[in-house]
Amino acid sequence: MNKLLKFTAKVIRNENITPTVFELEFQPDIDFPFTAGQFLQIALPDPRQEGKTIKRSYSIASNPEKKSVMLCIKLVADGLGTPQLKSLKVGDVIQCSGPFGKFTFKTEPDRYPVFIATGTGIAPFYSMLNSLSIYEKLPIEALCLLGVRSEDEVLYDQYFKEIKGLTWQPCVSQAGPSWKGFRGRVSGFLRDHHATWDNADFYLCGNGEMIKEIKELLQIKGVEKAHIFQEIYFT
Repeated sequence: MNKLLKFTAKVIRNENITPTVFELEFQPDIDFPFTAGQFLQIALPDPRQEGKTIKRSYSIASNPEKKSVMLCIKLVADGLGTPQLKSLKVGDVIQCSGPFGKFTFKTEPDRYPVFIATGTGIAPFYSMLNSLSIYEKLPIEALCLLGVRSEDEVLYDQYFKEIKGLTWQPCVSQAGPSWKGFRGRVSGFLRDHHATWDNADFYLCGNGEMIKEIKELLQIKGVEKAHIFQEIYFT
């Protein structure tokens, strides 16, 4: 794994990409090597106590070959961290540390990777599938599921649609009448529409409840723990 570093970074972009999610892109003041799937921490002032700081962790959405770093963040209106990050302007400086985590791509070319995310849990998969070193190792086929409540929260739809050999499946649990795609949870799609269990590696990222549900399904299907990788965002 890469050496842990502390650094400052200058914001170069802060942009909404859905009604509740924004991309924060910044330029580190040092060379910041990381592996796709890892995360970093940002130190922010604690709004509850002057002079104190809080740390918030976010998966890196950009690929390791890029010089700037991009995060995909869901705004929690009453949270301590994300409103501060959402208010950052181009040129503002933030304090970061990292990279952290072992949620990286481990699948051998003869196996079938299945990426399953809820919400901004898609960020490490965006990084992995955008990484040249990983893309070159991808097998002929792969599957990526994204679970969201409403169709306007589907992230990176066009990007994932265009990846050769990847089956991209947004799963919308509370879709409106105009939604033409799958209606339901990622667990429902996987249970009813997936057939490859013995030769697959499963990468789970996002809501802890979703991860628990999927792992129970995989256990029923006989998938060994060694082929299940997870990154829990919240429980």
